[in-house]
Amino acid sequence: MMNRYVIEIPLFFNFRFPCATTEYGIIRQSRDTTMKRSLDDERIQSDELANQAMKQLTDKSIYKENIKLIFNNSDLFTHYYHDQVALAHDEAKVYQLPTSFVQRLLTLNPTRSITNQLQHLLIDHVELFEILRIFEISMQLVGEETVINAFNKQSIQNYTSDHLVSSTIISRIDNIEQLINCYNRVIQTEHASNFFENACSLGGFNAAFENCNAIHEFIEYLRNLFVDSESTTDNVLPHRQRTLLELEMEFLKTWLPDNSEQYPEVLALFSKPKNDLWQYSAKILSFIDQEVELFSTVLSKNGQLEDPDKIELLDECLNNINGDTYKIERLLVNRIHMQLMLRASEQGTPEQILTDNYTQFEENVRQLQDEQSNHSSISISLIAWIKYYIELYAVALKNQCSEAIMGTIDQFLTRDELPLSLTLKLFVIKQICELSSVKFDAFCEKFSNSAVVWLRTILEKPQDQQSNQAQHNLILPTPLFVGEDEFKRISDILSYSNDIEHLRQLITNCTTNQTSSYCFLVWFIHYYLRFYTKNATSIDEKWVRLFTHELNQHICKCFDVISSKLLISLCKNFSNTSYFRLQPNMDIKEVHQRLVVLNIAVYLLSCKSLNYITYVGSLLFDDKRQMPNNYTERLQSSICLPGLLSSDIAITKMLYVRTQVKERLDRSEIVPDAMFIYKCSDACPYMFHFEGCGRPYELIKCPMCKTDIGATSYNKPIIRIPPHTQMPIEAGFQFIADYIKT
Repeated sequence: MMNRYVIEIPLFFNFRFPCATTEYGIIRQSRDTTMKRSLDDERIQSDELANQAMKQLTDKSIYKENIKLIFNNSDLFTHYYHDQVALAHDEAKVYQLPTSFVQRLLTLNPTRSITNQLQHLLIDHVELFEILRIFEISMQLVGEETVINAFNKQSIQNYTSDHLVSSTIISRIDNIEQLINCYNRVIQTEHASNFFENACSLGGFNAAFENCNAIHEFIEYLRNLFVDSESTTDNVLPHRQRTLLELEMEFLKTWLPDNSEQYPEVLALFSKPKNDLWQYSAKILSFIDQEVELFSTVLSKNGQLEDPDKIELLDECLNNINGDTYKIERLLVNRIHMQLMLRASEQGTPEQILTDNYTQFEENVRQLQDEQSNHSSISISLIAWIKYYIELYAVALKNQCSEAIMGTIDQFLTRDELPLSLTLKLFVIKQICELSSVKFDAFCEKFSNSAVVWLRTILEKPQDQQSNQAQHNLILPTPLFVGEDEFKRISDILSYSNDIEHLRQLITNCTTNQTSSYCFLVWFIHYYLRFYTKNATSIDEKWVRLFTHELNQHICKCFDVISSKLLISLCKNFSNTSYFRLQPNMDIKEVHQRLVVLNIAVYLLSCKSLNYITYVGSLLFDDKRQMPNNYTERLQSSICLPGLLSSDIAITKMLYVRTQVKERLDRSEIVPDAMFIYKCSDACPYMFHFEGCGRPYELIKCPMCKTDIGATSYNKPIIRIPPHTQMPIEAGFQFIADYIKT
């Protein structure tokens, strides 16, 4: 029973015209009438039926007389037709076809009239729906792009648009910047084409080069043409350089297959110090490797080259171009190593490869250490294969492999302390960090208790090295910039001077100089850190005695009593129950947290050395730069809160009064004879106002002086001593502004 009156209303979106659904209902009615007429009279022609349907639609359209305007305006009709096609698309239930595709299909022929286009909806809807279903099925087979391309081939584009920078376009444009950017892209592309054509004709480029140096000379010729170019921005120059490199590399890749015997010239070109072609050298190196069969030999012979004379040309080339960077050798090693790693899974698991090839690994390491020949290809092959083997060892170590081969490799790396072995150890550590996506600190924590002997030997540092490492990782609070020189001066005095008078003079200077005061306190934070970095347990009684006796009065005068207690605690590593007591086994993060808190504390204490109180200084000191006896009361009354907004009761009330009175003035809610703001008295700054049209009507207690304020009855202010201070609104606002400022 509840569902009898529920009507399902379909939802449609993105209609261009209102009442589109109603209009489509009229089209369907016209369609039914036309169909009935055609059944009754089979001799009637389709053109006559279309005209009758159009007349009926024009007469009954929901848009009434505006339908003629729509039919006579191509833009309006496009929107109208979009809505009706969308509804026909839904009626046909061809949901795999986009509405835009259906509209494109029906309007593909630009010569068709409005009547012809609406005829699909008014008369030929059955055929239309069948065609759409055929397109829906075919599109699933060939794709929308293929069908659209077929449409485009049948279309003749008629470009009637104005020129991009014509007066018509400029007058219609809303964003001139977009027009300029668009124009620049077109012009730059055209200029680039002309530029290259001119360069080819002037530079003698005929798409054929005798050698790779000729290619490089042509690219340099192009690069020199850009010297006087107007585009020298940071974005253009790198892009230009990259484009020229890619162009040169394309020329080389095209030239090399026909001149394979000249590949040493290409390698010589790559090796030049200021040449960045090596960044795009992958395909060139792949071609050269196929010529000399270096990788295939390394793969099949486990890094051994049985007959180096077969690649004598490569060795001669490398010997001739050898420089400090060994650029070509490194490129070849990295390429062979990468190819070996990509094929590692074909050889078996890492543990299996390590086990089967361990003897070869030892032999290759020994051979590389003793290598004295002029065959660079031998070194390249050995390094690439050893790098491949040792990376598989890093993978197995990361996966905590427990095979017997792991112990064998561990013994080899432990007993061998030659430079090559140390390099292999560093490579293993680097690869594990890379594979595990961790930094070295996290790696040390993970493997600190490892059973791998060579690794534990590296990680188990002497105590002094641990202290240096901890000190290196800690970021100490240190005065910089304007305070750097003063901190160095004070540090020298406190570190090397034992003269008590010199120390007294230093503390006296801190009394009036905040920078000196802050530097003095920070130095003792550094001193306090020795309980962590050096694992110190003994207390230096010298400073404790000085702060307790000889320098106590000077310290209290300069920094107040709390500073004296803080300095003594820093020298004693605080008490056993204190949060700030440092322990040797503390995490670096925990130490950092304590240093940050102490740094803030000493900065606040240094504010006492200023001859005025700041917002920050008010957290510790009152207006007289003295520490209050009751901090609870100060927090509730006058301390400056974060954001530099005071929680002073008087100021808070003043801000409230000013806001409320301004709002009531804007709404004309205050009567003319009540334009006043009240202050409790001349001695009490607490301010108030009355909400009832501005006239007194209530009696309350002043929260500051605890006396009565307000009125005993409506419009009868209380009479008291001292009396209320009545101020006109403008004068009251000025008083509030002056009070807050001071």
